[in-house]
Amino acid sequence: MFCRAVPVPPARSACTGIGRAGGAGVGAGLECVPVKVQDSQTLQTQVAGLLEAGLLADAHDLCRGVIAVDPQNALAWRLLGEVGGRRCRFPEAEMSLRRALSIAPSDPVTHYLLGGVLQARGRRFEAAISYRNALHSRPNYCEASEALGYVLQEVGDSEGAAAAYEHVLRLRPNHAKARYNLGLVYSDRGEFGGAAEHFRLAMHPLPNTAEIYNSLGFVLRELGELDGALSNLERALEIRPDFAEAHYNLGGVFMDRMEYSLAEAHFRLASKGRNGFADAIRSTGNALLAQGIAEEAESCYRKAIAVDPGHVSAHSNLLMTLHYRGDCSRDAVFQEHLRWGKQHGCPEAEHAEFRNVKDPDRRLRIGYVSPDFRMHSVSWFVRGLFAERSSRGG
Repeated sequence: MFCRAVPVPPARSACTGIGRAGGAGVGAGLECVPVKVQDSQTLQTQVAGLLEAGLLADAHDLCRGVIAVDPQNALAWRLLGEVGGRRCRFPEAEMSLRRALSIAPSDPVTHYLLGGVLQARGRRFEAAISYRNALHSRPNYCEASEALGYVLQEVGDSEGAAAAYEHVLRLRPNHAKARYNLGLVYSDRGEFGGAAEHFRLAMHPLPNTAEIYNSLGFVLRELGELDGALSNLERALEIRPDFAEAHYNLGGVFMDRMEYSLAEAHFRLASKGRNGFADAIRSTGNALLAQGIAEEAESCYRKAIAVDPGHVSAHSNLLMTLHYRGDCSRDAVFQEHLRWGKQHGCPEAEHAEFRNVKDPDRRLRIGYVSPDFRMHSVSWFVRGLFAERSSRGG
């Protein structure tokens, strides 16, 4: 039971990356007038000023005006692509940036900006190629390495993401976001000690960031350091009282401490803080069942299933809870088990081909497979079944 944190995206500022959509500007809708700019620095400064002021349409018109005079101006095409990205017009932005690269194929900033556009369009693997191209042209391009780490983390390449973030930290040892995201990579790989170290280092430049305290609290719980987990999660909630994920993780700590009423309270706050938080609803049921309140627990499990019909754990917990309900008939329990099989079972198994001999009088070989033979209460009364079995079939 845990709530995974998500990586922090790289910051992108004017004339360095794709940012938020902005206003139309005073020149919106006007035809582009040819503009002659004295030098590239002047053009970049002017566009940066317009972007900073939110005059995106004016920035677009300025770039178009320069291109009308000089169609081979790679910088103007690059800036036009950046403006398109800031306006969330990603197809236009991609076209402009690719035109810029056709003129200046090794420009690292253009490759970086193209990576941002491709990432915004959901084309993460192509984005990673663009970020790598940017780093090939400029190996110390910290922003490109950070963005590469982020996109690789999104696609599940933890090794590549870690290498990218470590490169950022070699360039800028105090880069808090890269440090935090690297901690998440370690956490996802189950390397909780390393994750805790990175989260603590990220706290120094970002001392009031609830996400870091939440993530540190989570890994400390995984390490069995419940007191440390408790204090960090409580600190996260001091900073952000409505932080649903921190409430959820704190509920998990209280479950481990067998303080079930407190766990229930935090799971409920997590459910309230994030709409459709099926894990929190299911965990509320777990806390209620641990207190012997089976009827309310059943209600929570059914609600979690309604929110997320594919939630196997919630449905499994429901099946178990029905056995605690004295007013639940055998047929009702059986029907719910059938529903579980239909919802979560393997439909291919009904049509599977087996290589055994189809002889009804053959001797059967029966195997028992379960993750619960050692640590689950079921293992205590399954021994009787095993005692009646014989490897010789007697």
